[in-house]
Amino acid sequence: MSHLKNADAENSHGGKVELICPVCQKTFVVLASDRKRRSTDSPECAAILQRKFNPSVDELLQQMWKQPQAQVAKTFGVRTVTLQARCKKSGILRPPLGYWRLIQLGWSRNDALKHLGWPDEALAFLDEKLGKSV
Repeated sequence: MSHLKNADAENSHGGKVELICPVCQKTFVVLASDRKRRSTDSPECAAILQRKFNPSVDELLQQMWKQPQAQVAKTFGVRTVTLQARCKKSGILRPPLGYWRLIQLGWSRNDALKHLGWPDEALAFLDEKLGKSV
């Protein structure tokens, strides 16, 4: 829900109300009569607000490397295709095919990725993003 910035403006009939967008935190002005219909600054913010699947990039990255994507998708209540599309749009590296099988066999993350052909630079980047917690 949007936040009212100027309570005095709300009380005047036909006046304007200054609101704060809950997505981008920008202030915007609407007619008092439109306040209930308009809660965001832009259509883009409205689309973000209406998404049922809206994890942060860091949260999604952590989840993608903690468990297979089918389980991550189930956790968020979306299809794997939706999860893959969000990862691609956000620039999130996903584990390659065969990764989870090697992990299941007891390989470490770096050993599994090296075996699957990942370069050392990619491993260093992933270690930086994930840390040693995953």
